[in-house]
Amino acid sequence: MLFNLIVGTPCPRKTDRLTTQVGWTPWFVRLLVLCWFFLTILAGTFQSTLDRAQISLGESATLQAVLQDEEAKSAPSLPQVPGLTIRSTGTSQQLSIVNGQTTHSQVFSFNITASKEGVYRIPAITIRTESKVMTTQPVTLRVAKGEAINANGQVAFARVIPSKKEVYVGEIIPADIQFFVTEGRNLQGPQIKGDGFVVNKILSPMQNKMQINNMIYNVLVYKTAITASKVGKIEFGPVSFGIEVRQNARRTGNDPLADFFGGGVNYQEISVLSDTVTMNVLPLPAPPPGIGFLGAVGNFSMQVKAGPVAVTVGDPITLKIDIRGKGSLDTMTLPPLSWDHFKSYPATATIQISDTLGIEGVKSFEQVVIPEGSEAKSIPVIRFSFFDPENRRYVTMTNSSIALTVSASAQPTAQATVVEAKSDETGQPIASDLEHIKPDLGQLRAIQKPLLTQPWFWASNAIPCLAWVGFIAWFRNKERQRNNPRFQRRLQTQKFIHEGLLELHNAAEQQDEVRFYTQAFRMLQEHLGERLDLPSLSVTETSMEHPLAQLDSDPQVQTELKDLFQICNLARYAGAQNQQSLSEVLSRLEIVLNKDQPLRNSRSKTTLSLLPWMIIGITCSAFANESELNSRFIEANKAYEQGKFQQSLVQYQSIQTNGTSPALLLNLANAAWKSGQQGLAIRSLAEAAQLAPHDSDIKSNLKFLRQRVNRPIESIWETIASTFSFNEVALCFLTSNIVLFAVLIYRKRPNTNPRSLALYVAVGLFTLASVLLITFITVRHSRVVVMVKEVSVKFGPVEESKAAF
Repeated sequence: MLFNLIVGTPCPRKTDRLTTQVGWTPWFVRLLVLCWFFLTILAGTFQSTLDRAQISLGESATLQAVLQDEEAKSAPSLPQVPGLTIRSTGTSQQLSIVNGQTTHSQVFSFNITASKEGVYRIPAITIRTESKVMTTQPVTLRVAKGEAINANGQVAFARVIPSKKEVYVGEIIPADIQFFVTEGRNLQGPQIKGDGFVVNKILSPMQNKMQINNMIYNVLVYKTAITASKVGKIEFGPVSFGIEVRQNARRTGNDPLADFFGGGVNYQEISVLSDTVTMNVLPLPAPPPGIGFLGAVGNFSMQVKAGPVAVTVGDPITLKIDIRGKGSLDTMTLPPLSWDHFKSYPATATIQISDTLGIEGVKSFEQVVIPEGSEAKSIPVIRFSFFDPENRRYVTMTNSSIALTVSASAQPTAQATVVEAKSDETGQPIASDLEHIKPDLGQLRAIQKPLLTQPWFWASNAIPCLAWVGFIAWFRNKERQRNNPRFQRRLQTQKFIHEGLLELHNAAEQQDEVRFYTQAFRMLQEHLGERLDLPSLSVTETSMEHPLAQLDSDPQVQTELKDLFQICNLARYAGAQNQQSLSEVLSRLEIVLNKDQPLRNSRSKTTLSLLPWMIIGITCSAFANESELNSRFIEANKAYEQGKFQQSLVQYQSIQTNGTSPALLLNLANAAWKSGQQGLAIRSLAEAAQLAPHDSDIKSNLKFLRQRVNRPIESIWETIASTFSFNEVALCFLTSNIVLFAVLIYRKRPNTNPRSLALYVAVGLFTLASVLLITFITVRHSRVVVMVKEVSVKFGPVEESKAAF
């Protein structure tokens, strides 16, 4: 039905008094249905998965919501589930390219812990994207009664919790490593001892707190995946950590306040070992004969594609085999393909991981097969077998046979001939001979590829876009700073200090000590309050002792700040006379306030200073050997005038090794034509037309030669394309790109209006499409003339392909 609606189905005849007509489905309805169909296929997905379906009390599970090929406006939030604690652990970005197809994913991770056993249903997660609202499916988590945690009053201990204790060899399972500590520093580890197991990468820990026997522990949960490699009762662990824990030291003095100021505390380094876990690793049962089992353990699905399906004998066919699922993807291999009437080559494989533990994903195989005869009617069935540890059975997957159309090679075509013609297809007379050679060589240019084919040119086109992105980042940073209370406080503090220094200068000149020290004390409070992110009134000589040591400033500056604080306090409260004058205190205060600032990066200007010398060197090198090349060009012209066309052709080609110019290419083409080398002549003139598309002599000679070989008349698009050179088209595209992003930057605000963005995108796409169209028309070749003494033409691109003639 969908096909009939897209293609068009005759509607019933409708006759009235005025007309009798046959109606068809309106074209715009078919277009809308077709757009809807493709948008449905290309729509992004939003799915949620648990790293394990069952946990025990005290353990945690990870829920991942993966948004693919869409852009989220904000991170999703999970609804509250009684009995569960759900906490977001962050967002990650993934970009993968498989078989030329780019996939962008956003992964939202959540840590889930339970307060009691039971079966919990986690509701669907809703997220709002740029185009629509997407929802995941609900998931179910089972929480079983766990083992009681016995801390035994230890300040630190560790546990290893695999998702299950009975596994099959080759089966990959998640595992948690939990580390409990009351208080410590300089944590090292974990180090895992697990002979008989392969341990995947250990993820960064998630942190929470837990109360055990009236003691509060900081809990670090490390997640990883393990694979059993030996059969039997295997001990996994122990896991070791190193940490410095806090211990109270015996007081040796008579100071009763020593413990309060940290004098009675020290740290001791200890080593923490977890208990081992006995794992029962089962051997795989004997596979049924003939299934081709190669050791894959897990749960997978398979998709097979082949293309092209209409080929000639000897043409390559690419098989794309995607195996998706949960298991050990690294060790997965395909069974060898031994098919009749096909020659196969070794497969290449890529892996795309879809979870953080590296358990789930897709492994893509690409294999080239070549039909050796027309007897190859279809791609045979591909079998892939694996062992499913959950259901404890072997599974064999097969694909449907893919039909092929393999034809024999075409017969050799007739040889091309050169036909004399008096006029072209438009009736315009053909020139009787070539335009004469150029007397001057002109400026030689290095033999380079056109700008459109050079990577640096396309990279330079990205500079305006990067400038615009940088402007948006700068603008939003300004907006963020404007809305940042900490940054606004810094600005206010700097203004207060600037005005306060003026006030201090006036007080120092008037010798008003009370006003001077009161203002100096307020300035120190404001400055340190901003630096320590504390209320200014709470900053005193005693309260700033510990926080001040954590600043990234010079220790001498910190000592100076303490001295100034003490001087101000003595002058304000004790009325003590300071031996230093007010001007000296003011000078010390100005110095310390200028020094106590966050470090700023400096930029080197060495590159800018070297730029003029680089330009001078490039300019001077352009004139090297110019006089010698001009003399050789004049000698070649003399040989041409004397009718020595072959000799002049060799001389022109020797000059071409140093560079090229429109005049050199035109003269070379004339000499090649006179020497009977028509292909070289046309190719040289085509290159000259790219260097100088507006030169009338070059255009006339190129038209003359093409008409002499009976080439069809150019289309209007070819005429437009030949008006500009490759580099002119490239510079036009670069200029339009710069203008487009300059306009965006000139607007001074990042415009998020959909209509404006659509207009800018449309202009950019139109310009790019025009460039690609002109490039395609210019570089494509509808006919090729190959002149060789002997050549072997084969049906395929490889050495083993069958020879045609």
